[in-house]
Amino acid sequence: MGLSSPQLDEAGRGFSFQQDGPLDMRMDTRQALTAASLVNTASAEELAKIFWELGGERDARRFARAIVHDREQGPFERTLQLAELIERLAPRRGKKTHPATKVFQALRIAVNREVELLAPGLAGALKILKPGGRLAVLMFHSLEVRIVKDFGRARARDYTFTGGWMFRSCVNRARPR
Repeated sequence: MGLSSPQLDEAGRGFSFQQDGPLDMRMDTRQALTAASLVNTASAEELAKIFWELGGERDARRFARAIVHDREQGPFERTLQLAELIERLAPRRGKKTHPATKVFQALRIAVNREVELLAPGLAGALKILKPGGRLAVLMFHSLEVRIVKDFGRARARDYTFTGGWMFRSCVNRARPR
């Protein structure tokens, strides 16, 4: 799950803040929503929610307010525009990780609807798996880990049940998938 080095290496894809490129971040370049359109149209509250929930960014509100303020002077179109704003607000001060890392991660996840599409993607992978086969998923983000583990646990059980965990008296035997 996530990004690959070739996507980061190609500045034109807009995933990286190491090189200047269009603020794009689309995995599927045919889709309409880009990181630039999200950054330039979302409210400060929406941006803060994205940065916090999808990136775990502690300064989500401050970054979101600054983005909304700065875009009044002109739209964000380039990766370095956004990265430099974040770095001005939260200088590295010797830290190895760039301060824009979590913001860029959150924008990428939001633009590509990665959390929303993960479960259907796993279900699709399970459909094409041969009987007795195993599905291996490498994850690097806690949001993905929870979704994948829940998906795997539900299909590894030798029973099904209806209702929540408190109503397991309605258990039916089933083969693990």
